[in-house]
Amino acid sequence: MNERFHIIIPNSNGLFEDKLAELFVKCRDYINEEEAEKRGLVMARIFLSDPINQYSPLLTNTDLYRLLAPKVSVVGQTPLDCSKVSVLIYTSKHASRYVFNSFRLSTGESECCDAYQQTRILFNKYLESIEGSGMTLERNCIRTWIYVRDIDINYSGVVNARNDVFEEHQMTADTHFIASTGIGGESTLTNSLISIDFLSVKDIDEDDVQYLKAIDFLNPTHEYGVAFERGTRLKLEDTDMCYISGTASIDNSGHILHCGNVLKQAERLLLNIQALLKDGESDLSNVGFFVVYLRDISDYSIIYEMMKSRFPNVPTIIVEGRVCRPGWLVEMECIALKK
Repeated sequence: MNERFHIIIPNSNGLFEDKLAELFVKCRDYINEEEAEKRGLVMARIFLSDPINQYSPLLTNTDLYRLLAPKVSVVGQTPLDCSKVSVLIYTSKHASRYVFNSFRLSTGESECCDAYQQTRILFNKYLESIEGSGMTLERNCIRTWIYVRDIDINYSGVVNARNDVFEEHQMTADTHFIASTGIGGESTLTNSLISIDFLSVKDIDEDDVQYLKAIDFLNPTHEYGVAFERGTRLKLEDTDMCYISGTASIDNSGHILHCGNVLKQAERLLLNIQALLKDGESDLSNVGFFVVYLRDISDYSIIYEMMKSRFPNVPTIIVEGRVCRPGWLVEMECIALKK
């Protein structure tokens, strides 16, 4: 297998520092096993329940962060299994082709800026990072994750900023956008409204990428004023993957389905994901992992049991993360490996 995904959760019921120490050992051993199979680290995501209080211990008290850096993202999205901290690891035999950037605002940048300005700053950080590399936003960036504090208030600023950046780079509904998840999530700074992760791939051509559609199930995003692809298929020499954006319970007219019913919303969004995967000649049996975002933590047991029943062997993490429309109770993202 060329690509692998693993979710690591601490067993310890002790202090946060004890959990970090346990995760370090588990992550170190797993990465060593992956390297023995010639798979290197592409990216890792550390989910924290209280980033403002937990970030300093993460940086200073264990080797976990140093083990994963610089290919690591830290986001405040509470793991709903009460673990306080969990880690998603993505490895690949093509690791050298991938470039992962996790950009956060400095204290100065986060002060006196609204969500629009903060989003522009973070996109500019990415653009500056690829200057001279031969890569471009429109050709090489295949996936973004945008974490938004108080998403019900600040998401419109993100949308407007991203629309403007893409327009400046000639990315339109007639060309293409980028697969993305825009979701509630906190940074380690109280004034930081936005954080963004970028995943890029070197040395790819237009023929290596397919933008996934499922017009019988989902409408194009530009119809309701946002700019992202529902999913992206990436075809490398011996690897065929579908990166599915954050997907919710929506129909092909852009309407929310099953308002107030988290289980039916989950069932519908999985139909949407299946339809997107079908367009990429894949299906749900090929999914390598799920991240599930819940607006209301009280829905955890319902969604946990559903995912356990339907996907017992697929690594899955369920976190608190408000979706970009208040009526959406649950959203999921995944990557599928074509077999």
